[in-house]
Amino acid sequence: MKQEQAIELLRRLGAPARLLVHVELVAEAGGAIISELESLGVQIDKEFILSGIVLHDVGKTVHLLELGQEGELHGETGRDLLLQEGIEPRLAEVCVSHSAWNEAKRIEELVIACADKLWKGKRVTDLEELLAKQVKDELQLEYWEVFSRLDTCFEEIAGGGDERLERSRPPN
Repeated sequence: MKQEQAIELLRRLGAPARLLVHVELVAEAGGAIISELESLGVQIDKEFILSGIVLHDVGKTVHLLELGQEGELHGETGRDLLLQEGIEPRLAEVCVSHSAWNEAKRIEELVIACADKLWKGKRVTDLEELLAKQVKDELQLEYWEVFSRLDTCFEEIAGGGDERLERSRPPN
């Protein structure tokens, strides 16, 4: 599925403006991670990541309270909603794996989870280290070589978190 198709689906399912802005901001962070991974030579499914970023919180179209507060209901609801829409299971699974990232099996899922944290300036060391380890394993490089490159990228993304958070707030 292409990113544009995912946006269309999200809109068709009644995504509020706040959710559409959220996925746009997460996509900015995801784009920076994708660029860094590509510069390292990692073979990734860029379209999967971008579509997954758009759809990762689709369950919040049902659980609207989770748009403004923490909650776990939207993950499984989102996965089930996407499966009912005929979306391939591995893409639907990002609704769960973006928060249950310690169970993620693919680099792409970890990128989505990282982008969903970093966009607002939040660093999650265990998640970032897991992504670095998977990249290291794929490229057969030294861990610290991979981690230092990714850490610099993550720090740059997180540094723009306040500005992206400001853009995520509805106007007064």
